[in-house]
Amino acid sequence: MFASDGFFYETTANGGTAGFGTIFRMSTNGLFTNLFEFADTNGSTPSAALTQGADKAFYGTALFGGKGEVGTVFRITTNGQFSTVATFYQTNGTYPHSSLLATGPGTFVGTTIAGGTYGFGTVFLVATNGTLTILASFDGTNGAFPYAGLAFESDGAFYGTTSNGGENSYGTLFRLATNGVFTTLLSLDGTNGASPYAGPTPGNNDSLYGTTYAGGVNDYGTVFRITTNGLLTTLVSFQYADGAYPRSEFTLGNNGKFYGTTYGGGIDDNGTIFQISTNGELETLSFFYNTNGALSHTPLTLLNGVLYGTAEEGGSLAGGNVFSLTLDLINTNLLKGVMLPLLRAGNSWTVRLSGASPGGTYQLQRATNLFRALDCPDQHHGRLGWHRPNHRCRPAVSWRLLQGCEPIIQRTCGSSDFPTQTSTN
Repeated sequence: MFASDGFFYETTANGGTAGFGTIFRMSTNGLFTNLFEFADTNGSTPSAALTQGADKAFYGTALFGGKGEVGTVFRITTNGQFSTVATFYQTNGTYPHSSLLATGPGTFVGTTIAGGTYGFGTVFLVATNGTLTILASFDGTNGAFPYAGLAFESDGAFYGTTSNGGENSYGTLFRLATNGVFTTLLSLDGTNGASPYAGPTPGNNDSLYGTTYAGGVNDYGTVFRITTNGLLTTLVSFQYADGAYPRSEFTLGNNGKFYGTTYGGGIDDNGTIFQISTNGELETLSFFYNTNGALSHTPLTLLNGVLYGTAEEGGSLAGGNVFSLTLDLINTNLLKGVMLPLLRAGNSWTVRLSGASPGGTYQLQRATNLFRALDCPDQHHGRLGWHRPNHRCRPAVSWRLLQGCEPIIQRTCGSSDFPTQTSTN
């Protein structure tokens, strides 16, 4: 999360001296400071984003560890002073995977995956003085195993998801009023999504938007819209090439669009970064290639036109990384109409575009030969085709895809050959 002091504060689920996870601080230019390392007795495997409280300290959950060995709620200051706020045991919940949502100057709500009265998870309220109160216990029929935190809507109620349970055992979406009244809004049935691991995000139109990890037309997950009375609309079913298995909450931009990541799909199953409008127009903004990260499942932070996030794996040391994506580059057409993965079958290659203009003409060129192919300075448009010098593509050589003479995407290729033939696919 981006804090009031101008730094990011995040957790890692593993690593540190003992291997139980860490809490770190990072500046927007990448200056990294390790603030704290978990030791299991005070918690381990923190798996959710931090929340800044009214006291400017940060509050979060550890999935395992603590005196009960099934998770904790903790507090840490900007200079690394750490304390355990609450400890979970079977009766008050086990395995908190969610981030915390502030409900007042000294209280937060969250969920545990399991435990509680029936063993299927809980919604809890925790105060900064350590008092923990169970607000709801899941019993399987009303949902089971919530992984995500809650969202607060303008109607004064909390909304959330469960990854399992409900009428069809594919998960549920629920509403919890501040007076404690619990309502199951919808039981997913697989065709409209399954296993939501992320919570819903309020939009600007009294609806909430979210993702399911699986289900939909292709069983790669969905993006949905749901009203506060439980009317669900499936906006997108992922197709793998444009991403698969989304696990993170959305970030709402000033343009009214939502930004998110997929855990898999895209290129080499490493995931994607995407934006989606409220009417379901999906645009893939970037692909993870492992070298730039892989398997991202935490919410993005949007700051001054730049998206920041973390990837679970990949990066230069293969242990995950922090990444950024500048939206201005996309909005000025450098990456607009993003090219989906290049598909190869034998000697045949196919280019697919999201947001391509019907009837438009495109060409792929090496950046160093950008303007002379197909009479580009004179605006004489060629057909969709490949332009490539007669040699192998070297690492760090940029290529651009043009619509007419307007560059709409830039790629840096590896050592594999690009096709020499012209294709109208």
